[in-house]
Amino acid sequence: MEGKTNIHGGQQTYAASYFDTYSSVVNWFSIYLLSLLTILQKWASKQIDFVMAYTQAPPELDMYMRLPQGIEYTISGEEYVLKLLANLYGSKQGGKVWADYLKKGLKEINFVPSRFDKCVYYHGSVILCFYVDNGIFVGPDNDQINQAVKDLKGPKFDIEE
Repeated sequence: MEGKTNIHGGQQTYAASYFDTYSSVVNWFSIYLLSLLTILQKWASKQIDFVMAYTQAPPELDMYMRLPQGIEYTISGEEYVLKLLANLYGSKQGGKVWADYLKKGLKEINFVPSRFDKCVYYHGSVILCFYVDNGIFVGPDNDQINQAVKDLKGPKFDIEE
């Protein structure tokens, strides 16, 4: 069984705990257009998932959390907290921090952003569109798509195909 730790975002305070919220969501028209292009041109496609996406991005601010229920650790009667080294799901700014990290990382490996949709990127003749932590590659053939996926994988992003 796998567990996932979440932050209780409802306890965060604007300007003290976070500044902006945002989630990267591709426009439905872009999905429709890419689907149509793929069918008409007989292109290949591949779906990817960014594994535990929010935790891949470093936090933009120092974040602390109380120890999970059932775990107690005190020294000299003082209660301790944990400093988070990564974003966790549930934080108000988690989506924005992940989106910024993803966009910066894509540009570093020569993915070019679309002028019309913030969640569509080009890598040669291959197109990537993403919805929060899922993506779809479309392109003329599987070899070009596999190369784009290979370029995306590595120390920066953990991806499942």
